[in-house]
Amino acid sequence: MKKQFCKVRCENNSTEIFVEAGTTLLDMLKMVDLNSEHRFIAAYVNNESKDLNYVIYENKCIYFIDITHFEGYKVYERTLNFLLVKASRELFPSYDLKIKYSIAHGSYFELEGLEVSDVIVKQLSGRIKELINADLPILRDKMYHKEADDIYEKQGMQDKRRLLHSNPHLYTTINQLGDLHSYFYGTLAPSTGYISLFDIQSFYDGYYLISPSKSKPDEISPLIDSTKIFDVMCRHKKLLEVLDVADVGSLNQLINSGKSNELIRVGEVIQENTFSYLAHQVNNRCEQGVKLVLISGPSSSGKTTFSNRLTIQLMVFGYKPLVISMDNYFVNRVDSPLDSEGNYDFDTLESLDIDLFNSHIDKLVNGETVEVPHYNFVTGEREWHGTNMTLGDRNILIIEGIHVLNPRLTSTIASDKKFKIYVSALTTISLDDHTRMSTTDNRLIRRIVRDSAYRNHSAEQTLKRWASVRRGEHKYIFPFQDNADYLFNTSLFFEFSVLKKYVLPLLFAVPNTAREYSEARRLLSILDNFVSIDSEMIPPTSIIREFIGGSSFDY
Repeated sequence: MKKQFCKVRCENNSTEIFVEAGTTLLDMLKMVDLNSEHRFIAAYVNNESKDLNYVIYENKCIYFIDITHFEGYKVYERTLNFLLVKASRELFPSYDLKIKYSIAHGSYFELEGLEVSDVIVKQLSGRIKELINADLPILRDKMYHKEADDIYEKQGMQDKRRLLHSNPHLYTTINQLGDLHSYFYGTLAPSTGYISLFDIQSFYDGYYLISPSKSKPDEISPLIDSTKIFDVMCRHKKLLEVLDVADVGSLNQLINSGKSNELIRVGEVIQENTFSYLAHQVNNRCEQGVKLVLISGPSSSGKTTFSNRLTIQLMVFGYKPLVISMDNYFVNRVDSPLDSEGNYDFDTLESLDIDLFNSHIDKLVNGETVEVPHYNFVTGEREWHGTNMTLGDRNILIIEGIHVLNPRLTSTIASDKKFKIYVSALTTISLDDHTRMSTTDNRLIRRIVRDSAYRNHSAEQTLKRWASVRRGEHKYIFPFQDNADYLFNTSLFFEFSVLKKYVLPLLFAVPNTAREYSEARRLLSILDNFVSIDSEMIPPTSIIREFIGGSSFDY
């Protein structure tokens, strides 16, 4: 039989080679001369993430990635989690492992019913190292739904069975490591030996599994103890467990049983009660002299709706909130600082007239009247339109912006005059016991929907900008989140089911010629696990309305 060959373009070094049909990406790596400081862990094949065992049967464009790449880091993290599952089931078969949250460069997990101890840390770490040294193959297979269900039943994975039954497909994908079968909803490394560094530490009621960061892949980052964020996530997770919606399979079962409207009402009431509680906290502080409410948070956290709903709650207490937009305190465009590429950097604190802002806030707090400027985004210059503002006895000044929790911004204002709030969509529902849902993915999906509806941006455009947005968040927002007096979670446990019908056509429209195609496919694979909810019953004051439309607030 005549051999068949495929033309493969390696985008890492812009070379084209012919390989025999049936060649794996691992085999191809041996054929191309690629220099990399770090081991390649996966690849983009026609802009779609694939593991290195992927077999080439036709012409392809290949781009190999390592841990320093966004997707490469995710592959590393998923693979390490798979090793954790394997080790825990071997060492502690009577106790359920729950990987619950993402923390900095790792995952928080618990072994339910088993007391936390350093002995467990040592045992888990030792077994994972043994698995790494053994360099065991990690296989991927697509099998009939019933066959996968039988495997999960034998392994006691009821969470994965719920997901299979609540949103069934004819075939499903399964990963295999030795006698363990599971699935981590994305590409994995081809073998356990690709994991080079990790650490496990005791943390709260469980443990912290730490990966190296993609920016420093040769070292383990120290534990960042963001206590406030973690406490909020723990409270929400426990609430979801009480409501029996801790994982997507449970949520889907309730939706399939006709309880969508009930889920929406419960979720919205929970959030409304949190708004009420926060307003009481603000009121108590205002009675002690607070005049400023500062609100910050990352992109697509729902800060605008949050500010409107908090304003209404404060009006119930008899206050008359006034709002100052940080946008009006931009310096003239020609005076804006430049980034490393020579472009105007509007995200840096120095893009704001800090001295003028502090002077105005100081005067307002002391009962004086100031003329608030207006920034003209067309001309790039500050204008004065005679907009005067004075804080009366029942006025509260609400200021929203990415820098407001940075102490430099309000350095002249005494701390007892400020109440600081950090707002984010802290996602606590899990796909299953071993796969958490990412808060970042939640916000990204929100932003894709909003950008399409209100900014005429395609999903491809939003995905292309996302890395820059994330860099700004890590630089200007996240370092100051623990300065907040209160952290507010704007996520709703059912929102992926609502957002699904809005975002699917946008993600499907991303062409496979774009590098963003891989990220679009990843999001699609996650959303494929959710049963949709009709948005008709979403109230007009809901935070979700900020993204899907139909809000009673002006934006």
